[in-house]
Amino acid sequence: MNFVFIILFCIVFGSIINEGWIIRPSSIDEDATELTRLFEEFWSFKPDVLKEEGPLVICQFIDQCCKDEDRSRAISALVDSTDKVNINEDYNNGIINECINTTDLKESIQSCPSIRHILYPVITEQDSLDGIEFANILINYTATVGKLANHEDGFCNNEEIYAVRCSSNAKLITSCFTKSLQNMYDENDYEVYRRFVMEAKRNFTDANQQLFQLEMKKMQKQMKPFFHVLSKYYSKKH
Repeated sequence: MNFVFIILFCIVFGSIINEGWIIRPSSIDEDATELTRLFEEFWSFKPDVLKEEGPLVICQFIDQCCKDEDRSRAISALVDSTDKVNINEDYNNGIINECINTTDLKESIQSCPSIRHILYPVITEQDSLDGIEFANILINYTATVGKLANHEDGFCNNEEIYAVRCSSNAKLITSCFTKSLQNMYDENDYEVYRRFVMEAKRNFTDANQQLFQLEMKKMQKQMKPFFHVLSKYYSKKH
């Protein structure tokens, strides 16, 4: 499922950081706030499989098991890996080792249950199908924003990048988006900026609508047996 995150991060973060110009700060703030809202709405539709496999599992581990300087080092390691296509066991272990001693796995799991999802992910066939459906929706938006995603650092600090990557803190996400949009304003003209913002908002809105419809279909499928039993019950009564 790593490809799901890579597609998403390219759309959400890389695209916001690449173009630029100069508008009134209030307009930038408003756009950043709206993009944050759409971004968080998008993440609310993430499939359960992303809680068992992929970068978001590492996010959960850092939030639950890393403190103070260990947390800072773990976040730095995660941010430094942003451009890695293959997130493997060595990558995971490198971040885990920043916070706990992995020589005693039993003790580590007891002190930090999140490690279990990293070491022993439980993924069903339905989880995989849900992840593929999620990714298929994301793929529809990569062509539009791909031209904007040439680089992704230099504007936001590690805590802000971590918040974007993990959707963990709306205030930090907005701060990062604001810096990125300001850079966009400084480097380009109003029309370039406005086209980008309108396109980004439209892409997020379209994706969220598709993901909402997908969620409704899943819910209807899950409720179908219940309605079937209910229908049989009322048929017998009448």
